[in-house]
Amino acid sequence: MAENSAQERTEKPTERRLRESRKEGQVARSRELNTAVLIIIGVASMLWFADLFSTLFTTVLQRSLQLNHTVVFDKSMMTIALSDAIHDMMLTLLPMLTVLFVAMWVAGSLPGGAIFSGDLVSFKGKRLNPLTGLAKILSKNSLMELLKSIVKIVLLLGCLLLFLQQLTGRLIDLQRQELQISLSEGMQLLFLTLMIMSSLLLLVAAIDVPFQMKSVLDKIKMTRQEVKEERKSTDGNPQIKNRIRQIQYQFSKRRIEERVPKADVIITNPTHFAVALRYSESQAKAPYVLAKGMDEMALRIRAIGKQHNKEVLEIPMLARAIYWSTRVDQEVPAGLYAAVAYVLTYVVQLQAYKAGRGGKPAPLPELQIPKKFIKN
Repeated sequence: MAENSAQERTEKPTERRLRESRKEGQVARSRELNTAVLIIIGVASMLWFADLFSTLFTTVLQRSLQLNHTVVFDKSMMTIALSDAIHDMMLTLLPMLTVLFVAMWVAGSLPGGAIFSGDLVSFKGKRLNPLTGLAKILSKNSLMELLKSIVKIVLLLGCLLLFLQQLTGRLIDLQRQELQISLSEGMQLLFLTLMIMSSLLLLVAAIDVPFQMKSVLDKIKMTRQEVKEERKSTDGNPQIKNRIRQIQYQFSKRRIEERVPKADVIITNPTHFAVALRYSESQAKAPYVLAKGMDEMALRIRAIGKQHNKEVLEIPMLARAIYWSTRVDQEVPAGLYAAVAYVLTYVVQLQAYKAGRGGKPAPLPELQIPKKFIKN
């Protein structure tokens, strides 16, 4: 049971799986929505450019038909006239064609967005497998497409027949009217027919789009094992990551054991933070951090310092300021020079007192830490 549960595709696709499926072209698509959008934008553009198109087309037609006897019987001049007519016609149609091209791009990108991927056009041998093709034909998606096509054809034909039945009288009257009037009314009827078709297609798309989205989502769902494998490949194998952390911890521990004995002073929080400082004019222009750590590492630094008779001072704000602002082997910032100088001077005086070479130093005053270094 556990094995079957692991193999069932019950998990939502991850972001990585969604990107891969999109790259492979597995996105929700609705031909009806695309066609409806294309028709609506096409009809709107035809209505928008109707007056301009009519004027330019009339001008081109008049110019093309006003050819004298010399031009008609001269092949070279006739070729030039034909070329000019085609050029003028293309310029006339250019605005409308531009809008239709944009409409095709917009319609093609709905609802899943435009996809440009070499995987969709690359050769794959499995596409030639007849068994794979048969499985696609008999799949639930293909059967749904067949049912949808039948419903679409019946719906469109039925509505168009009813519509044409209502317009039979007007269609017959067109042949009795003047050419310009009949053309105008004929175009209106054509636009009305196209808008009815697009409305019906939008109705079909309203049912089809949710189905397509659910179908694609079900198709790219993942098993629990796939989710685990992806998490491992993305975040790294937990066992390997734990091993790396152990190695890093051991390395940091050895480095602390080597460096802390060389420190001049250890400043603590007292338990959460610890930094080991050293000042050597031959190695740096200012005091620098030999080692630092949090929590367990901080306690380790403190313990090693005491083992080697290093001065361990509890100055919480200064310890946090140095920890957050300074890396190992880096000099302390200029804004902390004064506070660190007080500490180092106090350590020198304290060591002299312990060695019997001077009096007991006064306690450290409250050190002033610039606000930009204060971090809780």
